[in-house]
Amino acid sequence: MFKTKLIIATLATLGFASSANAGVYATTYYGLTNLKVEVDGAVGAVDGVADSVNVSDFISVTGGQRLTNTSATFNNDSDGNAVTAGPEGEANASLSCAGPDCAVLGLTEDGQSLDAGTLIASDDFNFAASDVNVTGSAVDGDAIGYTYAEASIHSGNNTNAAASSNIINNLTTTISFSVAQAVNLRLSAVVDLFINAFISDDIASDNSIAATASAFGNFNFFLLPDFSNGNGGAGVAAGASNFSQTAQDNLTSNKPLAIVANDQLFASDWFSIGDGDYTLTINQTSNAQVSLVSAPSMLAFMGLALFAAGSLSRKRRA
Repeated sequence: MFKTKLIIATLATLGFASSANAGVYATTYYGLTNLKVEVDGAVGAVDGVADSVNVSDFISVTGGQRLTNTSATFNNDSDGNAVTAGPEGEANASLSCAGPDCAVLGLTEDGQSLDAGTLIASDDFNFAASDVNVTGSAVDGDAIGYTYAEASIHSGNNTNAAASSNIINNLTTTISFSVAQAVNLRLSAVVDLFINAFISDDIASDNSIAATASAFGNFNFFLLPDFSNGNGGAGVAAGASNFSQTAQDNLTSNKPLAIVANDQLFASDWFSIGDGDYTLTINQTSNAQVSLVSAPSMLAFMGLALFAAGSLSRKRRA
């Protein structure tokens, strides 16, 4: 599990604002810099403090691959891209956007971020968009990656929009320490995070429309022994950092504030690891989904009303 303190801020504080009378939106941005593997006990005793060493002296990457993908759908309009690279190469799947407002949003390749203030985070548009990029090496301590997804519906009925971006990084590694005892290992990173889901009051108070808005961001890793060459290591490591928000389709004075972390340090727990071969899998995801559809109860009521009106008309003609 990751240990960090979340900073919760209002949209207005971050310069984002939503229309007072509009629709729904969901925004997820998850950015990591300085993602790195840290070791404790490779030189000296295990003391809970990362050693000031070059981790690549102890951990070598022997294979694997890196995959990124983006997808966006707005009703029947869809867009998506995927890129595969070497385990420490750049994997930059292109920006995907679907919906009638893509041309007016000003979205650019790798141009959306929390620091730049270029997230849309508004229910003024009809679109879904996603983007992703990852480069660098967690072993060398210079890995950088982000996932981004937004979806918005300003108006309409029976409308759905969704966006998703993913990083999947699979590495085969050999770990070799010059000390006899097991050594502690963890992952750490500096994180920018923005998660927000929103349903406007006019939509929430309209019983003829059922609205949904959800935003989700995830980062996780797994280090497992690799026995394919008969040299599987002793020890496992795993961690996850998940954030989500779902807007409520009802009038309330307690609308959820955006979940925000700006340049916050995330660090996993320490795990005891011995020499040997391992597979290291690092995953990162951003999802955003929104919809406006006719409420079943209202459709049923309208159907009964039409049936009653038809029955009355037939009686009058009789």
